[in-house]
Amino acid sequence: MPGTGAPLRGRAAERELLRSRMAAASRDGRGSVVLLSGAAGTGKSRLLQEARTLALEGGAQVLLVRGDPDSRVTPHGPVLDAVMSRPRPFVPPDLLDALPSGPDQGHWLRRELHHRLEQAALRAPVLVCIDDLQWCDLETLRLVRLLTKDLSTEAVVWIVALRPTAEPAVRSTVRGLREAGAELVELRPLDAPAVAQISADVLGGLPDQQVLASASRAGGIPLLLVELLRGLRDEGLVRLEAGTARLVADGLPVRLRDAVTRRTERVSVDARQLLQIGAVLGRRFPPDLMAAVMGRPVPELLCPIQELVDAALLLDDGEQLAFGHDLIRETVAADLPQALAHALRRHAVDVLLARGATTVQVAAMLADSAVPGDAEAVAALRHAATALGPTSSPAAAAFAVRALELLPDGAPERAATAAEAIVLLWQAGRPAEAQDLAATALAGALGEDAEAEARIRLGLATFITLHSPLAAVHECETALALPGLPADLRLLLVLVLAANHALTGEADAADAALAPVVERLRTAPDRELEAAVARTQSHIAYHRGSWDEAFDLYRGLGGDEESAGAEVDVWQRTRFPGSDALFVAAMWTAVGEPERALATLEPDLASARRHERHGPLVWLSGARARVLHDAGRLAEARTEAEAVLAEGDIDVIGGSTDIMIVYTLVRTALRTGRKDVLRTHRDRLHRMTLDPAGQVRRNGLWLTALVADAAGDTRSAMAATREA
Repeated sequence: MPGTGAPLRGRAAERELLRSRMAAASRDGRGSVVLLSGAAGTGKSRLLQEARTLALEGGAQVLLVRGDPDSRVTPHGPVLDAVMSRPRPFVPPDLLDALPSGPDQGHWLRRELHHRLEQAALRAPVLVCIDDLQWCDLETLRLVRLLTKDLSTEAVVWIVALRPTAEPAVRSTVRGLREAGAELVELRPLDAPAVAQISADVLGGLPDQQVLASASRAGGIPLLLVELLRGLRDEGLVRLEAGTARLVADGLPVRLRDAVTRRTERVSVDARQLLQIGAVLGRRFPPDLMAAVMGRPVPELLCPIQELVDAALLLDDGEQLAFGHDLIRETVAADLPQALAHALRRHAVDVLLARGATTVQVAAMLADSAVPGDAEAVAALRHAATALGPTSSPAAAAFAVRALELLPDGAPERAATAAEAIVLLWQAGRPAEAQDLAATALAGALGEDAEAEARIRLGLATFITLHSPLAAVHECETALALPGLPADLRLLLVLVLAANHALTGEADAADAALAPVVERLRTAPDRELEAAVARTQSHIAYHRGSWDEAFDLYRGLGGDEESAGAEVDVWQRTRFPGSDALFVAAMWTAVGEPERALATLEPDLASARRHERHGPLVWLSGARARVLHDAGRLAEARTEAEAVLAEGDIDVIGGSTDIMIVYTLVRTALRTGRKDVLRTHRDRLHRMTLDPAGQVRRNGLWLTALVADAAGDTRSAMAATREA
C-alpha cells in the first residue's frame, strides 16, 4: 500500500471518520470497526494508506493484512504473511515456527494474536488495516470476526477494505461485523469538484471545460481518472497556458484500457512482452516462472523487469513481482488476443507441472486456459476437485464444474464428473445450482446410459437426504429400476434407499430394502459391508424408536460411539461430511445427553467452517441449535438458529431443516413469550404440517399443538395432537 504523495481528494467525510475513530482509540481507549466497500479503483487502498498515515502520526501501531486471490486455499495465509512481514515481526519467529498446521492452527492464532494485540493496545492504540477482504480464505474471515469481537473493548481500530461480492463466506462475514456494530462506508464515484481538484493535481493547472468533459468519462472512479489524466499529460495532449490546462487534441482515451496501453507503449518491446505474459500468469508471480514460460534465463529479464518497476507498472517485493493494481493487469490481459492468452496460460501450466507443482496449485490457471476436449485438463481438474473437496469446497466445486464444461457430449466420464460436481456444489453452499445441474445431467443421460443416470441420481440423493428424504427415496428407486447396473453401484443405492426410508418414518420399507444385502452377508461375509449394514440398521432402529438397539448397532464391530465414524469405504461413499456426527448427536439427544451431543458435533462443525463446506455447515449448525435448546441454553439456541437462517437460502433446502431450526425457534419463543418470533415463522410451521415426510409432519403438528395450547386454543391443540 505505497503512498501516492498526492493529496486525498473527494473523501473528506471518509477521512474525518477514520481520524475520529483513531482519536477515540487514543483518547478513550475505545476500539471500532470500519468497513470500506467499493469496486476496484474507487480508492479503498488509498484510504487505508491515509488511515495508516494518521495512525503513525498519532503514535499508533499498525498491522497490515492483504488478501490475495492466488492464496485462498491457504488457511490464514494473509494473517501469517502480515505478522511475518513487518520490520519487527508482530509474532516472534520461534513461535511462528511452532505454529501447528492442522485443525489447531486457528485456535493458536486467535489466542496469540488476541494476547499480542491486547498487550500492544495497552501501550498505544493499534490500527489493523485489512485490504481486499474478498480474497481472504475462510479461516482468515473467521479469525477477523472472532478477533474484532474479542478485542471490542480494547484500543484496536479495524479498517477493512473490500469489493462487493456474492461470495457467501464474505457476505456472511460482513453481515456478522455489521451486526456487531461495524460502520459501513460505501465509496461512491467522486463528485465534479473532486474530479476538478484531481485534474489540477495531475495536470499542474486548473482544467478547462474540455479537459473536465474528457475527465468526466472516467465515471468518477479515482484510478480510472488518474490513469486517464496521466495519459493526457504524458502524451502531450494537454497544454498549460497561464495556469490553465487546456486540451489540444480530440480523440482522447476514454477508458483505462486506452490509458494503460499508452503507458505500456512507452517501455521497450521486451518489457511490454514481459508485462503481457505477467498479465496472463496472474496478479503476482516469481521472476523465475516468467523466465521459464518465456524460455529465457532469468538474467536476461533483469533489465525489462527494472524498466517496468521504474514505470510503476510492476511492483517488486523482493521475492515476487506484482501489478501495481488489478485493473492494470486486467487491461493488459484484455489487449491480448484471447486465443493467445489461453495458449500462454496453458503453457504456464505445463511449465509449473514440469517444475513439480501439484494439480491443485495449477488448477485455477488450468480452468481458465483449457479448451473443450482437453482430456489432460479434465483429469487434472477432477483430481484437484477431489483433493480440495475436504479442505476447500468452493474451489473444488468450481473445478468440478469446469471439468464438466470441458468434456464433450457423449464422453464416458460425463456422468461421474456430473455426480462429483453435484455433491461439491451442495457442499459449497450452492444447492440450487446442484439441483439444476442434476436436472440437466439427467436430461442428457435418460434413455442413453443406465449406469450414468444411476450415478447422477445417487449423487443427487446423497445431498438431498436430509432436506427431502422422500425425494431421495424416489431417486434411488428410479435408479434401481434401471437395467444392467454394476453390483457395487446397486449396493450403494440400496444403502441410501434404506437410510432414507428410515428418515421418512417407513422403518418396515427400510428393512425390506436392506433385506437382500443382509441375506447376501449370510452366505458371503464381508466385514466392510457388515459395518455399513450395521450403521444403516442403526438408523432404522433409531427412527423406529429403539434407541438402545440403535446405539448397539452403531458401535458396530466391537467399537464405541466415539469411534463409530471411523473410515468405512462403502458407508462413506453414501454419506456427506458430517452426517455421522449428526446421527450420533441425535441419538445422544434422544437419550437425554445433550452435552455429549454437542461434543460430538464440534469437531465436524470446526472442519466444515475451516474447509468452507457450507452445505454440511447448515445442517451441523442447525443440529447444534436444536441440541442447545434441549440443553436449556435458550439464548444460544436462538442465536445459532437465526444464524443458520441468515447463512443462505434455507427455503431451497427445507424439509428436515425445519425439524432443527423451526423447532428450536418456536420452542424458545414459547418459553420466553416471544410472540413476534412465532408470527415470523408461522408460515414455516404450517409448511411442516403439510410435509410428505412423516417425521417432519409430526414435528410440525406437535409444534402447532404447543402454539395453540399456549394461546388457549385447546380444541386446535387437541386436533393437532391427534393428527400427529
